[in-house]
Amino acid sequence: MSEKSQNVQDVFLNHVRKRKNAVTVFLVNGV
Repeated sequence: MSEKSQNVQDVFLNHVRKRKNAVTVFLVNGV
């Protein structure tokens, strides 16, 4: 169970890292 949760968290964090720049630009442009 814990291994699956960790895997999901890793996938989520990796996705966030890949999208971080795009999200930052979006927020800056939004302001």
